[in-house]
Amino acid sequence: FCDSIHAESSCRTFPPFHTMSSQATLLRGLTETTPLLRGNAAFSAAGLAAAEIAASGLVGSAFVHGGALTLPTIRALAGATFSVLLPMFLFTSVLQTAASAGHGRGSVGVLSAPLAAIGHAFVVFVLSRSVLFPALGVDYEMLEGRSLAVCCAFGNAGTIPFIFAEALFRTRPDVLAECYAQMSLFLVGGTLFFWSFGRRVMLPDADVASGDRTAGLWRYLTRMCPPPVVGTVTGLAVAATPLRTLFVSPAGASGTPALWALYNSLLTFGRAANPLALLVLVASLAIGAGVGHKNPVNPLPPAPVMTADAAVPPGPLSLRRLACVAVARSFVSPLAMLGILSLLLKANLVGAPQENPTQWFVLLLESAVPPAQNVVLMLQVAGRGEEAGELAKLLLRSYAISAVPLILIVTVALTSLGLA
Repeated sequence: FCDSIHAESSCRTFPPFHTMSSQATLLRGLTETTPLLRGNAAFSAAGLAAAEIAASGLVGSAFVHGGALTLPTIRALAGATFSVLLPMFLFTSVLQTAASAGHGRGSVGVLSAPLAAIGHAFVVFVLSRSVLFPALGVDYEMLEGRSLAVCCAFGNAGTIPFIFAEALFRTRPDVLAECYAQMSLFLVGGTLFFWSFGRRVMLPDADVASGDRTAGLWRYLTRMCPPPVVGTVTGLAVAATPLRTLFVSPAGASGTPALWALYNSLLTFGRAANPLALLVLVASLAIGAGVGHKNPVNPLPPAPVMTADAAVPPGPLSLRRLACVAVARSFVSPLAMLGILSLLLKANLVGAPQENPTQWFVLLLESAVPPAQNVVLMLQVAGRGEEAGELAKLLLRSYAISAVPLILIVTVALTSLGLA
């Protein structure tokens, strides 16, 4: 799928950009969705992509209900995807795209996507904590308040964007390859910031409580550089050095690279990453919704008892938390990304939308996805299983209600950037 990065670049057409700024054009598109939806090809493409994911959810739920997918099986699949297949996929995607694009027009912005991921997450975190939480009556310092702020700031950058891109552009391999590369780079910045800043917000006393400083530092470094980040960084390192000629042939060169067989093997295994990641995601959500056989040995923990310092009953508080996540991920986050892109454009760290529409689309898509599931994982690793269980239920609801805003944002982005 990464065979040609320049094949259709000369045939791609873009909508005219008038005297107004590119950011204003996109912002106007976000507020004028009704005309865009009338017989719009972008809306149909976004709707079909979402329908494909929903159908996959039904398939995964059916296998969970039938007992073919159990919790241990899902954990094993998740481990293999995260540690083995996804790094192979990211390595080959970044290597091929970076080596082919070079440094000319339409090249991969090595710094812009990671910087956008870090700056965007921080801005959304600050806005959520200082504006959304007070407006909706949620206390940042109360139980799950810090976790909720991290949910607002960090999206699911490692699964849903890749699945959406494949569903949208599988018949356009050049655009799909660029999407994969930009998502890989975004994942680098987002993952590093999540396991540093996000972990510090959620678990402020975790490092202090650690007895062995050396072991704690090693765990910290391994969490900061998980296998997907290692795969992406390795791909960038190889692409930036003469080592790339061992894996891929330079443009116009003849002959077979020395490690072409190894590269093809990594490419073949990496193609299984997205389907398995989707299966793990939908199966996990199905189990979180109560589908499947109950475990009599380890039943679900009882609902938490409200303490005296809780000012509101559980029902309204849960709705307020859900509203915080929904507003942050579907409205505040995309607008913040437009602001970040505007700053990067002024700093010449990102091209204009008509010059590099794929990068703009990927960053807008990343800003609109529902919260990262790694928030639950972080709480589980810290031994806060009860809070993790409650947060998983909140994430399940947020994934359900984020479908419509995500489709609308993807539709506007595809139309405004000429990618429909």
